[in-house]
Amino acid sequence: MAQSASSAGSSRRTARDHEGPVNTQRFPDTEWEAKETHRIRELEEARARTAQMEKTMRWWSDCTANWREKWSKVRNERNKAIEETKALKLKLEEALKDTNIVKRDKTELEQQLNILKKELENLQLNTNKIGNKFDSQLLDALESDLICDLAQSNATPNISQLEFEMMNNDNGHENNIDLNGSAGPSVMNFKNKNCRTNKSQPDEYILQTGLTKHGVELFKDGAHSEISEKMDSMEKKMNLLKSQLEDALSKLDTEKEEKFTLHESIASLTQEVSELRSQCEHLTSDKMSLERDSVGLKEQLRLLKAALTDETSIKEALTRRQLHLRNELDRIHSEHDIEWWRRERCETQKNALERENGSLRAELEELQSLLSIRDHGGAKYKNIQAKDQEILDLRKELSQKTKELADLKHMHGKLKNCYHDTLTSVSQAQSRSDQYENEIKKLRGRIDELKQELYNAEREVESATNNIRRLHRTNEELQAQVGVFQTQMDQLHNRLQNCDSPSLLSIRGPPEEISGSESD
Repeated sequence: MAQSASSAGSSRRTARDHEGPVNTQRFPDTEWEAKETHRIRELEEARARTAQMEKTMRWWSDCTANWREKWSKVRNERNKAIEETKALKLKLEEALKDTNIVKRDKTELEQQLNILKKELENLQLNTNKIGNKFDSQLLDALESDLICDLAQSNATPNISQLEFEMMNNDNGHENNIDLNGSAGPSVMNFKNKNCRTNKSQPDEYILQTGLTKHGVELFKDGAHSEISEKMDSMEKKMNLLKSQLEDALSKLDTEKEEKFTLHESIASLTQEVSELRSQCEHLTSDKMSLERDSVGLKEQLRLLKAALTDETSIKEALTRRQLHLRNELDRIHSEHDIEWWRRERCETQKNALERENGSLRAELEELQSLLSIRDHGGAKYKNIQAKDQEILDLRKELSQKTKELADLKHMHGKLKNCYHDTLTSVSQAQSRSDQYENEIKKLRGRIDELKQELYNAEREVESATNNIRRLHRTNEELQAQVGVFQTQMDQLHNRLQNCDSPSLLSIRGPPEEISGSESD
């Protein structure tokens, strides 16, 4: 009886010992399920966030592609603008060279005009001297002819008086011979005077000298015929000199007119050259302003390129970080699956142990009933001893099973620690994802700022291209004007060269003819 009571007490204690852990394990199971649901919810949120991050990264890649296309267009336009500026520089250098050539031609023309002015002044002086010399030579020739006629014919005082009157008339009409060749009226007056004096001689002279009227008439006819012949020859010479003087004066008038036109053309050319200089200065100032604008645009482009490189590096870092997070999420999923499988295995083992405990409890109850029967009747003492031995074996098995349960609990604690570690890693990944979202927002704001800056840069580039095109058009117009002025200068230069030698020869011709006539 004592043994049965002790066995029953021990069996009750073991049952209580087994029931205690089972009741304590129910509460951690509920906590585990709540934590598991919370972890699953967090994993789903992390998946949603990763999907959102993938969408944002795709959008970012599309934006970068668009930015690359736009920057390629801007780069091409910048290269075109640089080429156009180079072409404009070359054209400006050519225009400056043309202006320098025009300046040299202008200086040469001014020198030639100064030379022509000096030659014209010398010619005017020579013509005045030649006119005065011609008048003096003409009077000397007339006086010498009259004196020779008087010496040969032994003329009467009437004829000498006539010659003195002719000389006085010639001296009186000497001022009528001018540069315009008006020497003809003096000669005609001389002839008329001669005729009048010859006609107005009174008959008293014949009576005083004692000459016959017939002899006087014969002498008058001979002297008059000789004088008329000489006067005709002198009139021819005077007409020839008059025509030569008229030709020289007409040439001088034409040369004066040409000189006036040349002065006007030179004044207009100087004005146009000054306008071209002002336009060239304006173009140089525009060129300097465009160079400054191009330097500023280059600096902006450099800054934008640096910003784009920074953004590409940030994007690459984000992609690398995203891949790392994806790998971590895959690893966490795999660990979660392994832990879930371990948990399921532990639960199955626990259920199996609970079933075994139930069967052992039933056997203990049967044994207790057998012990109670053995207490009432000791006929079956040997069977009871066998049963006691079995109970001891069962207790050993129970102790082993409890050890296994303790090991399982230890493993379960380790799994809980691992789960908490995974939860902390997931929370860290979540915080990092939040940080990445904040960085993405900042990058979006920076992208908007860069878009605005790019828009402003494009507008500045468009304005610069428009200015360059306008300058190109003005430069072409100036080149056309310079070409027209160059042709005009060439024409004027050719005209001056053509007018130099013939004008000088034509002006210097009459004195040579005069000297030839004097020698004749």
